[in-house]
Amino acid sequence: MSSVASSRRSINAKAEIRPHGRPCKSLPELTLLGIQRLTTAGSLKTHLHPGQMEICYLQRGRITWWAGNDVVPLQGGDVYLTWPGEIHGGVDDISEPCRLCFLTVHVPRRPPAGFLRLPAKEAHTLCRRLHALPQRHFRGGEDLFWKFERMDSCIQNRENPLAVLEARATLVTLLADVVRYGEQTVQTMRLSPKVLESITIMERNLAAPLLLERIAESVRWSLSHFKARFRREVGESPAQYYLRLRVRGAVDAIRRNDTPLVQIALDFGFNSSQYLANCVKRITGKTPSSYRIS
Repeated sequence: MSSVASSRRSINAKAEIRPHGRPCKSLPELTLLGIQRLTTAGSLKTHLHPGQMEICYLQRGRITWWAGNDVVPLQGGDVYLTWPGEIHGGVDDISEPCRLCFLTVHVPRRPPAGFLRLPAKEAHTLCRRLHALPQRHFRGGEDLFWKFERMDSCIQNRENPLAVLEARATLVTLLADVVRYGEQTVQTMRLSPKVLESITIMERNLAAPLLLERIAESVRWSLSHFKARFRREVGESPAQYYLRLRVRGAVDAIRRNDTPLVQIALDFGFNSSQYLANCVKRITGKTPSSYRIS
């Protein structure tokens, strides 16, 4: 069964009302806040947040999520939104290795008096423009990560009134930044032609992996410039991105036929079936045999 088909099955599953992250009692509008650093795949089952918008910033890595009928692949530097009460989760119930910041916040269409301690006109403008963003998925900036970290630090120090004040001010700024990034999404989602060319080269050479030096040479960049530019645009190193492509290719081969695992490993440039199994487990959270059984 393909990942998209599996996600459709998840969409029809019973959703959990699942809190996760750090409760934020000192800021009533901010219900949860978290920063996850996953070195191996984790679980992200079907869930929802009643009455709350969830805002996620993927600083590093790649993951594929769904919400409603949308299946969206994300890469480092992306922002992802889910609307209040919207059912969502990870494709195959998986969150791949990544560094992820997230929060859930009450963003009413008609904010009450005192919302985030803002004047009524400013509160209404902020909430209206958050709800009017043209799409849920767009490019963000590294400044979002530092704002998440600062809020997390301040909330841990919630006994200090100044820390609570700073956390509230940082949240307002972060929400305004999300509006700004979301409204300029058309310009920020594009990759440069040479990065796109390098990805095409990787996709065409899964069975006989190339050295990164060869890929950099093909796009007429030095290796150091290629690595830096690729990471800046895609959100992870070219080596990690290439490994993910090869793992996904191997997983597709496992799903399609009964070829021995050791042969599939060699076909995709892994020196043993055990090494392939370790990579599949780390990136997808599942064993190769579980894909064959399904």
